[in-house]
Amino acid sequence: MSLDKPLIYFHPDENFDENSEISVTIRVENGEIREVWPDGGSLDGDSYTWPNFRISPNNSCGIEDVPTLYIDSNEPGGPLSAFCSQIRDGGVCETAEMHAYLGDVPHCILIDEIHAPVLLYNAYADPEQHSPVAADEHSVTNISDDPIGPLWATYMRSPQERLVYRIDRLEAGNSVLFADLQTIYTDDLHEELIQDIKESLQSAGLTDSESDDFINAWRPNVLALPRDVSNRTTPWAVFGFYDGETIDQIYPLSIDPMPDQVARVIGFTLEH
Repeated sequence: MSLDKPLIYFHPDENFDENSEISVTIRVENGEIREVWPDGGSLDGDSYTWPNFRISPNNSCGIEDVPTLYIDSNEPGGPLSAFCSQIRDGGVCETAEMHAYLGDVPHCILIDEIHAPVLLYNAYADPEQHSPVAADEHSVTNISDDPIGPLWATYMRSPQERLVYRIDRLEAGNSVLFADLQTIYTDDLHEELIQDIKESLQSAGLTDSESDDFINAWRPNVLALPRDVSNRTTPWAVFGFYDGETIDQIYPLSIDPMPDQVARVIGFTLEH
């Protein structure tokens, strides 16, 4: 499994001292960090630390300082920028992809003379880790040790007709039959499905803008209509969110000094 496009946002309150120095460490349990940005910190095995950076409140720096994929952003297909060519496995430069989906970020991170709207990382997870659910044409089962939800399960009634069911919460070891659920969404109601997912993101603690960033980051593939995804019949069988405790177990996050509140949201897909 891979952990793609995680962003870390900061929300300093009115009492925040902008001279404060902050350190953040992200660890991938039994995994490998493959990309971070800004990259002025230190890699130590399965963890990465951004040390002693500052935040400039109410001073948006936007994406203008985010690396582009190519040296000349007006000439796609040219030489890769120096940053992107340093990705550990030579794979996709997810930092450069932020130009396609990152919205307004009201505060600016100041780290190693770089102005950054967010911190970004991605990684390869534990090779023993798998999707927390199993699904077939009749049901979905939570095969993990923790509750999950909400989640949305796809059933293809025909090659041209997709039904999507919403499951608010599924306890560890439990199953739910599609026949016991009310059909919620068809492809004609795709935007209503997107709105439902956005509201779930906000309920988990993301702001309106951050929820839009999440949706826009995944609209080209995971959250696209099936006919928009390389002629595949369905882009996913199940899409859902990890429980917060599970996120903290498999992707531990340390922040010094610790903020008053931390909201973490990571989605997963079980794909056909």
